[in-house]
Amino acid sequence: MNWKIEKQKIWKLTGGFFAAMAAFTLLSRAAYQHGIAVVTTQAPAGGTISHQVVLTGKTVQNQEQAVTTEAGLRIAGVYVNEGQQVKQGDVLFTLDLDYLDEEILHQKQEMQKQQLSVQDAWSQEAASREQRKNQQSQAQENYNSAVSKAQSAFDRAGEELSQAEQALEDYYSRK
Repeated sequence: MNWKIEKQKIWKLTGGFFAAMAAFTLLSRAAYQHGIAVVTTQAPAGGTISHQVVLTGKTVQNQEQAVTTEAGLRIAGVYVNEGQQVKQGDVLFTLDLDYLDEEILHQKQEMQKQQLSVQDAWSQEAASREQRKNQQSQAQENYNSAVSKAQSAFDRAGEELSQAEQALEDYYSRK
């Protein structure tokens, strides 16, 4: 009887333990959900930011600045003189477009040359791979042929040995 009571107590304690664990799990999940920030997102919207600055004043030359181009470019013509005042948008010089077209063509040709070199290297690698494959298959055929010849020689030697043994037995049996 005492064992039944203790068994019931153990079951009650175990049930109470699992009930407390379930309650604590629910409480921890509720606390976790309460602590999560709620975020909403929107798709980016197009727009511009414009800043306009309006000033009045007088401009005074502070320094002269040379106008330069990228290295290797040719100038076709200069449209201003030294000391001449220019406004924004005035054309100062023009580039030699024929020379630029030649340079572009030259760069394209160099690029095609490099592409052809790469393609040539790829085709040479493919030919080399094919040659290695053919050499390997030839070596396999040579190996198989050598094994076959060796097996034939071994079989013939075995037959000759048996014939020699038979001849030896016949010889001793006649004596």
